Amino acid sequence: MYNNKEIYTISTKYNYNSLKNIYENLIILNKIPKGKLKNYTITEKIRKIDNSTISKYDCNYTIYNLLNNNENLKIENLNELICYLIENDYSIINNINANINLPIFFYKN
Repeated sequence: MYNNKEIYTISTKYNYNSLKNIYENLIILNKIPKGKLKNYTITEKIRKIDNSTISKYDCNYTIYNLLNNNENLKIENLNELICYLIENDYSIINNINANINLPIFFYKN
């Protein structure tokens, strides 16, 4: 069924936004996907603060907000992302129902 298909994973990670002084729960991918979604995907250093209040950075693949390229896609935009995937010829492997659980696995048809 998934022979020769590259599988992608959607999950989330908290990022400390120093401009707003808040943590944001960003949607991240395990790698840059094929297809149109790659145009919204960037490699970004996610800023977090550990127990000693020293900033640390992890590199992740984040997605620009599909409606506003000035922001990253956050967990509250997950339904928007799922609709985008379906409308742009991606297949979602998970059983999507009323309760969407992360991670979500998908591939480009």
